[in-house]
Amino acid sequence: MIQCPTTTACTTASVDGMFVGQKLVVDGTTTQETVILTAVDTSANTITATFAHDHIGGAPVRALGAFSSGVVPPAASPTSFTNGSTGTVLKLFGDINADGQMVYIEYKCDIPAAVGGVQAPGYLYRNSMAWNATGGSPEPVASQILLSNIMPNPDASACFTYQTVGLTIDHDGLSGTAPVMTYFVTDVAITLTVQTQLIDPVTKRFQTETKALLNVSPRNVFNAWTVASLGLTERIQVTPPSVLALLQ
Repeated sequence: MIQCPTTTACTTASVDGMFVGQKLVVDGTTTQETVILTAVDTSANTITATFAHDHIGGAPVRALGAFSSGVVPPAASPTSFTNGSTGTVLKLFGDINADGQMVYIEYKCDIPAAVGGVQAPGYLYRNSMAWNATGGSPEPVASQILLSNIMPNPDASACFTYQTVGLTIDHDGLSGTAPVMTYFVTDVAITLTVQTQLIDPVTKRFQTETKALLNVSPRNVFNAWTVASLGLTERIQVTPPSVLALLQ
């Protein structure tokens, strides 16, 4: 809920989950409008934006749409997203656990370099934290291991590869502002090779098996791309500044 006279800071019931740059749909009557937050005060529970209308106390506030970078685009060209996802680290954020709480998650494929021609196995980690945690994301620990004994893929392919689509979008819709190239990750391919824990009694060697999921499509990001392709950008949310700070 919100109470908001035009051009002043607006009082809300809570600013939990709100961030600078977020697009909010305010009110549900003839004065409904979409605004972009320019400031969020967590101590006073106020938000600042450019409003076209006054809004009485109790007016509803909704955060609609989806993040264009819910799967963080790759650091590699052509996306060149600063501190973005890589072939060994998949980065994503959103309501991943479907519990109403936004989180930032890294899946890390950590395989040590071979020493003297001998390849030691590595681990696949899942490192989850609050979307607004302070500081960069910490290194994963043993309790976050999802899969052990992973090895380099036979063809030296990356653990994670990305299909990206770029669109030029005017995110704020303001006259005189320049649209920017925005990339959507519409598909993630995951390829992992796992070594057995025990040596095969016949061959006297460890056995390996490679599995690939080639069409992991994030539906919310794909939907955001579809909507943006139609020129409807008022529901395309930008990456929260706190998430950008977690990328490293």
